[in-house]
Amino acid sequence: MTDRVSWTVEATLKPGQADAFRDLMGEMVASTRDGEPGAQRYEWFIADDSVHILETYTDAEAGLIHLGNLGQTFAERLMSLAELTRVCVYGEPTDELRAALAGFGAEFREPLGGFVR
Repeated sequence: MTDRVSWTVEATLKPGQADAFRDLMGEMVASTRDGEPGAQRYEWFIADDSVHILETYTDAEAGLIHLGNLGQTFAERLMSLAELTRVCVYGEPTDELRAALAGFGAEFREPLGGFVR
């Protein structure tokens, strides 16, 4: 199929944190766009206090790089503004990436069929 790995993150904003969250999101998007060439998709969506993030990386190594950057730079602030409610992983992550994402309570979905262009 492909070496790409993707995941969705669902989170609920903590009360009164919408503006701070939007500011942090802007920083995170810029950092990922400009500093992580393996990030193919990094899109954020919001409805009321519910946020969904769609992420796709060229391979597991690119996903690990992103998680490292997240942990070093943004995780503490992110967790102070929102509560993760679900992480769902698609593809075939390496054992190392699987272990890193499992720390977020991730659910894993194995490829079944289809195609990527």
